[in-house]
Formats: sequence, C-alpha cells, structure tokens
Amino acid sequence: MKYLRDALGIVAALLVSSPLASQAETLTLCGQKVDYRPAASTSGSASSSDLVGIWVGDILGTNVAYSVDYLRCWALAIEDVGADGKIKAQLVLADSTRNMHTGGTYGTQGTVRAWVGQLGANGATMRFATANGGTSYDLQRSDATKMQGRMILPNGDGRLSLKKR
Repeated sequence: MKYLRDALGIVAALLVSSPLASQAETLTLCGQKVDYRPAASTSGSASSSDLVGIWVGDILGTNVAYSVDYLRCWALAIEDVGADGKIKAQLVLADSTRNMHTGGTYGTQGTVRAWVGQLGANGATMRFATANGGTSYDLQRSDATKMQGRMILPNGDGRLSLKKR
C-alpha cells in the first residue's frame, strides 16, 4: 500500500510539473482580479506564440456624450493563439478613470471579460470586436513588447497602448 501511495504521489507530481499542464494564476491587473490560464503550448506560429502573456497599458479616450478626455488603465491577458489566428484573451478595464481636463478621478465600472480576437495575416495586427462591430479594439505590435492601436465605442473613441509584463 505504501508503494502504491508513493507511486501515485510521483505520478501526480509529474502531471503537475509537466509542460503540458496549464497552470491557473490569480493576478491583479488594473485593480481587478483575473484568473489567468495561459495555454501550455500554442498551436500558432512562433511569432504569434510570443503574444501569449500579460499586456498592461492605458486608454486615452474621448467620451463624446460628456465631452471628456480620459485616461484609464486596461490590460489584455492573452491566454492562447490558435493556428487559425484566433486569440483567446481576457480584457480588463480599471474601475477608475482620470479626467484629463480637471485631473480628477471618477469611478467607472471595472470589468474582466473573456474576449476572442483575430490575429491579422501579417502576425503584427489584431482585432477584438463585438459581434455587431459597435465596439472594437484594433492593435498593432511595434515590437515584441509593445502594442498601440485604436478603440471605437458607441459613445467615443481612443488610443490604446500596451506593454508586455
């Protein structure tokens, strides 16, 4: 019985430490708790597999309804990039925003949402959008650790920047 218990313990330890096992990690990104589960290996190309990871930055946006320019923390926790270019990620938005005119901070609804995006044919662009296209985040990689882009919302738009952690 002792040998069986020892053998089971060794097998369990090997499974947990195996590179095939994906490990979940709870992170705090932009003040929000995120259960991040990166794929153990991606089925995409070598250039797309380095997208997997934590990307944190800012949205510099305009809310047209209130005529306000604002700055808000956002993150993209990319978990997988498929061979077809499909990107599995979590979009994270902070629960506070800074008014760029007054410098004051006001509360906004923070969120963590699973989102599927698409990698462009060149491997350097990506797009995350709602089914109706009313909200979209378009990003361009400037190098292995930086992305910039544009966001379009029903009530405004903005510039996006991200750095890989």
